[in-house]
Amino acid sequence: MKIQEAVCLCGNKNYNLVYKNTYNRQVRDYKFSLYQCVNCSAVRVDPVPDISLYTEGYTASTESNSYMRREKPWCKTLSKEVVEIIEDHPSLKGLPVLDVGCNGGELVECMKKDGLNAEGCDVDPIAVEYGKSKGLNLFIKDLASHKLEKKYSVVTLNHTLEHIIPAQVFMQNIYDSIVKDGVLLIHVPNYNSWISRIMKHKWGFLAPHEHVWQFTPETLKNFILNSSDHKMEVIKIECKTSLEQPGDGVKGFIKKIIIKFSELFDQADEIIATFRKKD
Repeated sequence: MKIQEAVCLCGNKNYNLVYKNTYNRQVRDYKFSLYQCVNCSAVRVDPVPDISLYTEGYTASTESNSYMRREKPWCKTLSKEVVEIIEDHPSLKGLPVLDVGCNGGELVECMKKDGLNAEGCDVDPIAVEYGKSKGLNLFIKDLASHKLEKKYSVVTLNHTLEHIIPAQVFMQNIYDSIVKDGVLLIHVPNYNSWISRIMKHKWGFLAPHEHVWQFTPETLKNFILNSSDHKMEVIKIECKTSLEQPGDGVKGFIKKIIIKFSELFDQADEIIATFRKKD
């Protein structure tokens, strides 16, 4: 798909070039361009990442064709956050929660241990089968083309939304799956963070080989509100947690200071946004 044919989050097709460069963090010598929408300021990558990265077993080992489980300590924190959301909204108690882009179900497993009626969906068949073998309620579903039943109290999108095309249809299907007063919890990288602006194409979570969209708090808020016809409302949007690792040596020490201050001033490189469905 050429950038002139690519539809933005707002439906626009007009972009300005931000820059062209080469990414050398998780892959080597990956050439890419970033474009910014002239209408809503959302930033997207060109070329668009290949969806087969996920549908053919994104987490699979090329040798064993099996899920490569990784330790994800953040799952416990995120699960507790979902528990607190439900405790603050008694009408949601007992209803199922859904993790979209669940991989092998690590977050679902934590939520289940915390007493939640937890489900997960993903497009990666290898990851889903792994989670199901652990007794987790996981299923394969591409929400960019398929709807869900309207039954979920909380839906989590933990570093999922930045990968999705078409994001507009995807978000409409998620919105339709959430009950009244239900909550949407989103984590995405913050393109407008201090560390991102300093590191530019060297920022690890730019990941242009995987991430279609680069969000700021403002572009994320506008997309969610506009895609739901303002039937979602903002509970909280903050950038107090960091993704980029400091590293070693003098440069690592400087990065550590920048990261620490960015967290204090709400300029860290992870956006955590919570929305409530009004009707």
